[in-house]
Amino acid sequence: MQLKPSALAGWALFLLLLFLSIFYAIASLGTMRAPGIVSYLLLGGVEILVFGIPTIILKRYRPLYGLVRLRGKPFPRIYTMYVLSSSLALTFLSFVLNCLCVLPFGRTPTGLQSYYPIQANVSPQVVWTAAAALSVIPAIVEELFLRGAIFSLYEKRGTMTALILTSCAFSMLHASPDVLLPTLVAGMGYGYMLYCTDSVWAPILAHLCNNLYALFITVMAAKYPYNHTWEYFIAANVVLMFLCGYVAFRTLRNLARENAAPRFEPGPGTFRSNLGGAMGTAGFALFAGLFLIRLLMTLLPSFS
Repeated sequence: MQLKPSALAGWALFLLLLFLSIFYAIASLGTMRAPGIVSYLLLGGVEILVFGIPTIILKRYRPLYGLVRLRGKPFPRIYTMYVLSSSLALTFLSFVLNCLCVLPFGRTPTGLQSYYPIQANVSPQVVWTAAAALSVIPAIVEELFLRGAIFSLYEKRGTMTALILTSCAFSMLHASPDVLLPTLVAGMGYGYMLYCTDSVWAPILAHLCNNLYALFITVMAAKYPYNHTWEYFIAANVVLMFLCGYVAFRTLRNLARENAAPRFEPGPGTFRSNLGGAMGTAGFALFAGLFLIRLLMTLLPSFS
């Protein structure tokens, strides 16, 4: 039986999260506690396999011929300032939201280094390998899968449906309560950049900028304990976030005046029916269920 695009997208998300869950369950046994170059290369290879193979399969799946658009062409120069300012604004916003998610629970921003396990005084070779495996590769393969293949599948039910579901999927694939909000907001920004520029390289650039900055933060966190200097640093990030956001907003407004900012496509029915139909597929239901299981397993130790 031939699956509808939204149903196929749901199954793809479920199987991807299942493979990621199995891999990280194995990694949590202790093999990744002090990762070096080999471990980072393994992480990068897993990212390529888990995200790259489904993207290729969906792109070459014959019944979907012409439906899956990876939008691999470069974005036009007219969008350069918007892409750069939005990328920086989303990067600083993600860091600020990360801080807001950990500080109320008595944890410091230096705890962010748990997401990027970099130790103090590591060699430059390890840092560069980590940058490639944890920043460059994920930015490319995750955006090609989510903002390329999955977005185009959900786009048949309307632009807003595709934007919301790919953003939620991006957040749910991280499966960490501390980063659910930052990744959700970042996913919304990446999705709109994709639709506005009609190029996946715009969200790839924004995602890469965010990953590299997060890696920089965790390296600094490993070297410098949390003190009042970090508070000034967080405040500086807030200022930079608003400045870059203002530039992005002004640039986007100018693009809208030149009719270079496309309007959202409504989809075949009402927004509620489009969103409900996409979320009501068996694949997406299993994807959401597996996400909740992983989330509960993460939260249970904090209640014990």
